[in-house]
Amino acid sequence: MNLTKTPNCHWLNQDLVLFHGTTLVSAQGIINSRIDLTLGRQALDFGIGFYTTTSEDQARGWARKKAFAPDTPALVRYEVSRNALALLEFLAFVRSDNMAHDFWDFVVYCRSGNIGHARGKDIPYFDVVVGPLVQQWKTRRTVHPDSDQLSFHTDNAVQILQNSKPQLIL
Repeated sequence: MNLTKTPNCHWLNQDLVLFHGTTLVSAQGIINSRIDLTLGRQALDFGIGFYTTTSEDQARGWARKKAFAPDTPALVRYEVSRNALALLEFLAFVRSDNMAHDFWDFVVYCRSGNIGHARGKDIPYFDVVVGPLVQQWKTRRTVHPDSDQLSFHTDNAVQILQNSKPQLIL
């Protein structure tokens, strides 16, 4: 195998940039205090957790949905070490077509309000779940095109986000 350097290759194991869309007041609380996993809703795509995306546009959409007048939409930006993330337990879904039964079974399980990720009593949640953003799951199974979500479900996972020096973006 030839391991010579590829011209114009820019992979340096750089940090992963993530965004969380919310209101200005919530963003300031997240940055100045810490992420509180108990404040989230249970029946989301991957269950209760803290949701982020690699797409700034997608996060801005979430922020606009959450911010009603007089609230101001805001983003929290994270630059997270991939090596730190590698220490966590991940569940990742890369397909979401109608034949991706594991993805849709998991979404239905979580959206139905079940607690945990069906792992057992000792370790109820994966640290992080990664997959497409669901658009519809009851009548039709569709996802938002060009979307992703990384949800953080444990204190260990949240600590990695908090250690990444979150930044406020308006």
